[in-house]
Amino acid sequence: MGKHWLILFCMSVISNVWDVTANTGGQLLRNAGPIVAAIAISKLLLDLWRKTLGRRRRWVRLYRRLSLGLQLDYAVELFGKAAYKASARDGEGNEVTEYVWPLATDAYLQAIVGDDSIIKRYSLTTTSRWFRPRFKMGSPGNSATFEVKLGKTSFSSLPGEPSDVYLARGASFYEYGENRYLGRPGKYADWICSYTQMGVGRLKPIPINVPADDSVSRLPGNWYVNLSDADKKTVESARAGSVVNTITVSKLPHTNPGVLSFGPRFEEVELRAH
Repeated sequence: MGKHWLILFCMSVISNVWDVTANTGGQLLRNAGPIVAAIAISKLLLDLWRKTLGRRRRWVRLYRRLSLGLQLDYAVELFGKAAYKASARDGEGNEVTEYVWPLATDAYLQAIVGDDSIIKRYSLTTTSRWFRPRFKMGSPGNSATFEVKLGKTSFSSLPGEPSDVYLARGASFYEYGENRYLGRPGKYADWICSYTQMGVGRLKPIPINVPADDSVSRLPGNWYVNLSDADKKTVESARAGSVVNTITVSKLPHTNPGVLSFGPRFEEVELRAH
């Protein structure tokens, strides 16, 4: 008898608790519905932001933390392990190592380091029309600095005359770059704006017969002064019709871009980085 009474008592208590929960908790759940939905939508929007605009802002923030003279380990801490690694030689014949990081579908980061694992050159190439960040070229706080918007700024809109011009052409690639060496205001580094086919943006190539000696890939900044008037117009038209999609900061001895390009090259990265 006692046992059955205890069972009935427990069932009664459970029934009463259920009724209270259903009557009060149901209202709480109904009131919580919009809050739960708002939290879910907020999470969805946050995830979307992190995968798009937030992700791209993060690349820019991390890139701005790079500098010449830093250890390679610091770049790895910021961007993770590089997807691509290869050996090359600088302009003085010293062995250097190239590292490349694909930054989702937005860009490529390239770093060139010496045998001491110190960063001697680094580049950023935009690979998306949605990734067009602005950067100051030159040392911050100096009047010699100038602004570049990746994938948008044309070469003809860059200030002054370049110190050097780089032109590398082949069956499967075209690269054009202009270096502005700013001396002390630029911390004695080379500030290079270039176009590479790994990036995106408008391109109007300089014809293969200009300059006549196509084996020369590094030219003085005023290399075109001795060209004919027609060829000068061709060069200026190409500079106006092509945009900067890669920026490079370097203290590496001048290197033939046909050997060590500014930013990665398609046949060297796309086929090996997976």
